[in-house]
Amino acid sequence: MSAITVDIGEPEEAMELIPRNGPVPPDVQPAEYPSHPDITLDFCNKRTKSFVNEMTGTKKFVFDYTGTAFKNGVFEGKSSWKVLEDLLTAKKMNVIRTPFILNYVNQKLVDCAWFYALHVFAALIIFIFLFFYIVSPQPWSIIPLILVLWICVFSLIFRGIIKTNGELRTFIFFIFTYYNICTISFSIAYLYAKIYYFYANQDTARKKFVLWFLPIIAMLSAWLNLLYVLRKSSYGIYVLMMQSIFRSFLKIAVIWIPTLITFSFAFLLVMEGSTTPWQSLNQKLINGTVEASQLESIFVVFQAIVKTSSMMLGEVDANDILDTKKWIASILVLIFEVFTIIIFMNLMLSLAVDDVKELRQKAEGEILKIKVKFLIEILLLNEELENSLLRRAILPCLTDSFHTKLPQNVLKLTSDNTYGYTNIEFENVNWNTIMIPDETWWAAVQKWFIGLDLNEYLENWHSVEIDPQTIQDLNTSDSFTTSEKNRMRAKTRFIWKFSREFERRTPKKMSRSRVSLVW
Repeated sequence: MSAITVDIGEPEEAMELIPRNGPVPPDVQPAEYPSHPDITLDFCNKRTKSFVNEMTGTKKFVFDYTGTAFKNGVFEGKSSWKVLEDLLTAKKMNVIRTPFILNYVNQKLVDCAWFYALHVFAALIIFIFLFFYIVSPQPWSIIPLILVLWICVFSLIFRGIIKTNGELRTFIFFIFTYYNICTISFSIAYLYAKIYYFYANQDTARKKFVLWFLPIIAMLSAWLNLLYVLRKSSYGIYVLMMQSIFRSFLKIAVIWIPTLITFSFAFLLVMEGSTTPWQSLNQKLINGTVEASQLESIFVVFQAIVKTSSMMLGEVDANDILDTKKWIASILVLIFEVFTIIIFMNLMLSLAVDDVKELRQKAEGEILKIKVKFLIEILLLNEELENSLLRRAILPCLTDSFHTKLPQNVLKLTSDNTYGYTNIEFENVNWNTIMIPDETWWAAVQKWFIGLDLNEYLENWHSVEIDPQTIQDLNTSDSFTTSEKNRMRAKTRFIWKFSREFERRTPKKMSRSRVSLVW
C-alpha cells in the first residue's frame, strides 16, 4: 500500500507521492572531478584583479591560478585541456573571454607557436612543391613532396590514436582529418600515377584523363587545406570573413541561379549559331554526317551559362549581340543590364561590404573557438606523450613539459596590443611596482604568429581599480584645456561608479549587457 506524505509548509503542488517499492533515487550523476572547482564567470572574476590607466589606455591584470588545473596542468585528476573542453562543450564563451582564461590560453598558444609553424610549413611544402611538380616534373620537387606527405600520414595516425585514447572525439577533429586526408590522398595518387604511367608506356584515354583530372583535384585540395591551416594565424580573420561572405552568397543563390539560367537560355536562343560560344544545339560533328550527341548539346548549354555568368560581372560584349540587328536581342541586353548588372550585382556588393564590421566581430569570436580547440589538442598530445614510453625511453632530455609549465599571472596590455608577462603575489598588489621585462624578437614573432588580439576581446572589460595618478594629472597638467579636463573628470567618475556597480550586480546579469566606455 502506497504512502502519502504532505509538507504542510509547501503549496499543494509540492505534494510528493512515494511509490510502493520506496522512493526513486534521484537521477544525479556524481561529479567526475568533485575536488576541482567549477570554472564560472563569478569564479574567474574573483580570481582576477584589474587596473586601467585612462590616460594611456594601459591595462594590468593579476590572476590567481592556485587550486585549478591551469596552475600545473593537472589538479585533482582533471587536466587543463579537459577544463577548456568542458567550457566549449557547455558553450560558455563568456567565461572563456574573461581575462582569467584568455591569459592562460594566450600564453600556451605562444609557447606552442613552433608546433603550429611546423603545421603551416608542411601545408606550404605540399602546396608549393605540388605546383612545381605539376608544371615541371623534376626529382628535386618530388622527393621533398613525397617525404612531407608520408610524414603527414604517420602524424595523422599518431594524433588519431592519441585523441581516441584521450576521448577527444569532436566534430572539428573529423572535419580537420577529412581536409588532410583528401589533400594527402589526391597528392599521393597523382604522384604515383605519374610514375606508373611513365613506366607503363601506354597512351590511352584513361591515362590522359587521370593525369589531367588528378592534379586539378590535388591542387584544389591543397589550396583549401592551406586556407584551413591559416585560420589560426594572424591572417585567419580574413579567411573566416571570406567564409562568411560565401555563406551570404549561398543565401541569395536561390535568386542568382534561376536568373543565370533564364538569361543563358534567352541569349542562346537569340544568338544561336552566330559567334562563339553561342553555338547551335543541333550542330553536326566534324564529318557532318552525325548529329551532335546529348552530351555535346549539354556542353553547349553549359558554355552559354558560363558566358552569361561572366556577362553578369560586367563583361557584356554588347557589340556581338547588337551586330545581329534584332529587336529582341537589343531589348534582351537592356533588360539583362538593368536586372543583373545594376540591381542584382549591387545587392551582392551591399551584402558583402555593408556587414564588414559585423563579419569581423563574428570572425574574432570564431577565431577564439578555433584557437582554443587547437590548444586543447596540443595539451592532450603533450600530456599523452609525457605519459608514454616514447618520452621516457627515447626523449628523456625533454624535462620541461609544455603541459605542466606554470603560467605567468601578470598581464600588462597597452592600447596598441603590445603585452608582456611577469609573476607577482596575488595578495597586496602594488600596481606601480609591476615591471614587465623586455621581450625578445623571437617572442614578438610568436605573439604575431598565433597570439590572440587581447584588446579586441577585452575591449569592454571593466576596471576594478582606477589609477589615482589620472585624477592628479588632470589637476596639475597644463596640456589640457578646461573643457577637456572636465570631460576627462566626468569620464573618470563614471568609470569609478560603474566599477562599484559591477561589484554589486551578479555576473550573470552583467554578462548579458555589453557596456562600452567611450568618450
